[in-house]
This record gives sequence, C-alpha cells and structure tokens, in this order.
Amino acid sequence: LLDPIEEELVKAGEASSVSPTVVKLDKFRIMSDTDVPPEEFLMRFFGKPCFPRRDLSTITGTEKCGKTFFTSMLMACCAEKSVLELERIRDEPLKVMWYDTEQSRQSTKSILTVRIFKMATKGALDNRFFVFNVRACTCEERMDYLVAGIEAYKPDMVIIDNVSDLLPSINDAEGSIKLIDRLMQIATTYDCNITIVIHLNRSGEKRNLRGWLGTEILHKAFDVYYCEQIEKSDVFSVEQSFTRKYRIPELLYYTIDE
Repeated sequence: LLDPIEEELVKAGEASSVSPTVVKLDKFRIMSDTDVPPEEFLMRFFGKPCFPRRDLSTITGTEKCGKTFFTSMLMACCAEKSVLELERIRDEPLKVMWYDTEQSRQSTKSILTVRIFKMATKGALDNRFFVFNVRACTCEERMDYLVAGIEAYKPDMVIIDNVSDLLPSINDAEGSIKLIDRLMQIATTYDCNITIVIHLNRSGEKRNLRGWLGTEILHKAFDVYYCEQIEKSDVFSVEQSFTRKYRIPELLYYTIDE
C-alpha cells in the first residue's frame, strides 16, 4: 500500500488530490529511517545527563529559595568543568546568555562579578557570558531583544529569569501557549537549551507553577528543578522534580559562605 504522497508520485501528470497542507505536513513526518540528530545534553547532575539542547528546562521554587543561586551555579559550570554536583559534559566551555528581567542592574552585575566569577576561573568569561538586564523594558521589547540576542550571540544555554516577565499576565492561557511554543521553536532553531525560571504559586501547594503559564511549562518542559531553603536553617536544596528521561533521585544540599 502506498501512502498519499507516494500515490501522487505514481499518478504524475494527473490532477492532485493531496492538499498543499498535507505536502507541507509530510516534511515533519518521522519514519524508521528518518535522520534525526541524537539528543545532546549540556550538563550532568549527580552523573545523569540533563539540560538538553533544543529543549526547555525549568527552575522553580518560592521567593528567596535559591533559584538565582542555582542558575549562578549553572552559569559558572558553563565556564568551569564542575560546580558541586553539576558537571559540564563537553570539555570546551559553553557560551551562556543570562536574561535578567527581575533585578536591578546593580544586582545583576554583583551576581555576575561577586558570585559567578568566584565559582569559576574568570579568564575570558566575558567573551562567553552574555548578560542582559531588561527589567526596564516592556514585555514586547523583552521578547524581541531575547530573540535578537540569541540569534547574534548563539549561546549554548539561555537562562531567562523570570519567564513570567515576557507576558503581561501569567493567567493568559492563549498567550502562555504561544510563548512556550515560541521558546521551544527558538531552542530548536538555534540549537540551545533554554532554562526558564518561574515562581511557584504563592501557597506553594503541591509545587504548582504559577498561573496558566506555569501549567503550560509543566506540559512542555524536559526537566524541572525545585529549589528550597530548609526551614530554620542556612541550608538550601535542589531537587529534580520532573524529567522526561533521566531521573535523578539525589538531592543537592549546600550552604553559602564568602
């Protein structure tokens, strides 16, 4: 039996019964001999591959729970071979783009120079780190500048802190779907991992991500990491709460010194 496209080839010269849309759809078909690039991961966490190229990863938690510190570890690991239980898979350092929508310019620079550069050998980090503070921009400008930056600098990893600031409302269902679809297209087109940071619902109940946007992220993200400060202590933890492939049962516990 022939499929519709093959039938049309057999009937060459006859009027086509296959719509142009089906012809376009056929370009996305997956068959047993389809050439698909293998999955490529940027990091290992407790020895397990994570943070894949051409996909979305998510970091979440309540306020002041260590989310930005964990992203700092990730960025430092793009330059350094390992940071605690995080390890860069590739020997060559990675290019990373940090897109900060939340903090002041002073805070962004302080985190880069006082925190990240202390966790990694500085060297030529500025040539591999592309850090932008876009808190003063509108939602539309933030999205436009994000795409332009990724296209220009071609980072291996993009960290958006906080992804909610790319939308006027996190409870806009249609806008949330369009945003996450757009980010997935960007990750695929530019061969990078996009790691998005989002808060939990204020109650923290069942670790639900905030708003319709959070719901859509849970549907599409490859892996999710939950950050928490242990109650009445200076200890922070990081736990992989969801993955589509490599489950990491271990939790990372750490404290912060000078």
